[in-house]
Amino acid sequence: MKIGFIGLGIMGSRMATNLQKHGYSLVVFNRTRSKAERLLGPCGTFSNSPAKLAEQVDVLFTMLAHPDAVEQVALGADGFLNHLRPGALWVDCSSVNPSFSKRMMAESARRQVHFVDAPVTGSAPAAVEAKLIFWVGADPPDLETIRPLLLCMGNKIVHTGGHGGTGRRTWGLNRLVIRFIAWHARGRTVSGGETGQDRPPQLRGRVSIALDAERYASRDRERVRNRCRHAANEYCQRNVPTCHARWTCD
Repeated sequence: MKIGFIGLGIMGSRMATNLQKHGYSLVVFNRTRSKAERLLGPCGTFSNSPAKLAEQVDVLFTMLAHPDAVEQVALGADGFLNHLRPGALWVDCSSVNPSFSKRMMAESARRQVHFVDAPVTGSAPAAVEAKLIFWVGADPPDLETIRPLLLCMGNKIVHTGGHGGTGRRTWGLNRLVIRFIAWHARGRTVSGGETGQDRPPQLRGRVSIALDAERYASRDRERVRNRCRHAANEYCQRNVPTCHARWTCD
C-alpha cells in the first residue's frame, strides 16, 4: 500500500512520523518544503505538487488548517483529486466543517475516489505519543482498509457511520459536550471558600468524566482552565449581575 501525506504542520508532521515509525514509506507534500525535510530519506520522498503525489499513492491523508487550504490542494490547478486512481482512498483529517466534507465527498465520488472524513481529538503531545482519537465517517470496508494506519497515529477509533461529514458532526458535538461538562464539573465557589464537596449533587458525579475528557481533548491543562474561567465569569457578569458567587476552574 502506497501512502501519501499532505500537510506537515504541528499535527500532520507528527502523524506522518508515526506512520514511518511503523515501517510505512510516504510520499509527502507541504507548501513549505523545509517542514518536510526530517521525513525525507529511505521512508520518505517529497513530491513537487499534490497532483504528482496523487499519481503515486493508494491512500492519501490530508491534515490542513482550514477548508480553503484543502480545496486548493484537492481541486486547484495542481490539485490531487483529478490524479488519484479510481478506488483510491482520501482520508481528510483537516479542520473543516461537515458541509465542506459532504461537498468533498461528492467531488470524490464523481472521480470514483473513496472519501473518508476523519477529524482527530488530541493536541500535539498526543500526536507525538500516537494517542489521537479518530472520529471516522466511512463505509465499513474503507475503515478496515485504513484501520492499521490510523492505529499507528492514534489509540482509539470511533466509527460514526457512513461518509459525508458524519465524523465532523460527531467530533464537533463531542468537543461541545466536553467543554460544557468541564465548565460545570469544575464546581462553584462562593467567596473562594467552597470545595468540590460543596458542588450541587448533580455535578459531583461528572468531575471524573470531565477530567478524562480534558485529557483526551488537550494536554494543555492551563489553557483549558483559563478558557473555562473566562467563559464562566463572562456568563455570570452578563446574566446574573446581582450574584456574588464566582465560578472557578480550580
